[in-house]
Formats: sequence, C-alpha cells, structure tokens
Amino acid sequence: MGELASRITGRVGSKKLIPISISSGVGFVSQAEKFGRDISGKQYEKYIALERGQFSYNKGNSKTFPQGSIYQLQEFEDAAVPNAFYSFEFKKKYVPEFYNGYFEKNFHGHQLARFITSGARSDGLLNISAADFFSIVLPTPTNRDEQQKIAHCLSSLDEVIGLQAKKVQALKQHKKGLMQQLFPA
Repeated sequence: MGELASRITGRVGSKKLIPISISSGVGFVSQAEKFGRDISGKQYEKYIALERGQFSYNKGNSKTFPQGSIYQLQEFEDAAVPNAFYSFEFKKKYVPEFYNGYFEKNFHGHQLARFITSGARSDGLLNISAADFFSIVLPTPTNRDEQQKIAHCLSSLDEVIGLQAKKVQALKQHKKGLMQQLFPA
C-alpha cells in the first residue's frame, strides 16, 4: 500500500467542512446524522481535510470489519475526518476505484489481523500503527487501462446486483400483498 498510495495529513484548521465519520457497512456519514450532533468539538481543527475520491481507514472494529474499514469519499465534495483515521489517496498511475473491491471484501483486514495483539482500546479503536497499515499488500495489474477495465466491470456488476435486489424486494412486497388478499384477517 505504501508504494501505491500517499498518506494525507493536511489538517482542516480554520476551514469550514462537514465533520464526518465512517459507519461500517455504509461508508461516510455526517457526524450530525450518525451521532445526532457534531462531536468534533475542539478537536475539529486537528481533523484531516479529505476530498472526493480520497480514502480513510477507520481503526474502529465492527462485526462486518473486525480489523477496521476503508471507504472512498463519494458522498461529499470535501469533508473533515477524525485524525484517528488513516487517510490516503492512490498515486496517479493507479485507478482508485479498482481497490474498492478489496476493501469491501475486507482484504486488508485479513492482513491487518496479524498486527492486532489485543482487543480494541476503551475508545473502540484498534492499536494498528500507520506503518503496519501501509504495509498491507494489494495485488495490482501494472497496466492502468487494465485496472480501469476491471474497476468498470466490477462497478457494472454491483449495479446489476443492486437492481436485482430491488426487484427481489418488489416481488416480496407483491407476494405479501397477494397473501393478504388470499388470507384476509
């Protein structure tokens, strides 16, 4: 990862950006939405300024991602993420969207598991250093066009799967309606 991406450490400072967090299985959400209020407080100026297309790794463990989750910022043009997150962007010769599949399948978590020596701290964060995080290996085709084709193919498949899921949900609702007509209360 260290060869593929550059760490982002630029602080928000006095910029007025939306404070966001990562919700496992969902991605980036505003703190106001997740917690009912902005929880950044005095730490806000130490938050990292993140732009659309850049990534953050949340060291918080969850059922879906026991070793933490990684998401690409797509929901906001720019935002402020906690400095406890490791934020990064892929270098120009790499297609960022190519790596989303790895992160969605927790490919990073299987490698990070070897660095976790104990459970989460009292604040719920795993004790994973930046050096350990950036040491994970992500197999990468050397040709950028090939990365782009793979990313496009996977995105198309995700779209088809999403549409099929909506169809299944609609059919379940239709079945429920038919069952209610067949067996009225």
